Amino acid sequence: MECRRCKKDLDEDSFPSNGVGGIRHQCKECMREINQRWRKQNKEKVAIYNKNRKSKPAQCAEVPTENSTQGE
Repeated sequence: MECRRCKKDLDEDSFPSNGVGGIRHQCKECMREINQRWRKQNKEKVAIYNKNRKSKPAQCAEVPTENSTQGE
């Protein structure tokens, strides 16, 4: 498969998943370069994202207890 960005002919393992069962058209190496460039150009957004990500506790599903009222 050919990367649409660098035009290298690579095997499918060199392409990241697109999240819906397929693969992206840019290879992992090109995606890494794209992401690094975006992070350099958007340092404020990255800082806000990291701050919010670290400050929020992990979300867990509520586990029912014996005293909980379910099905009423």
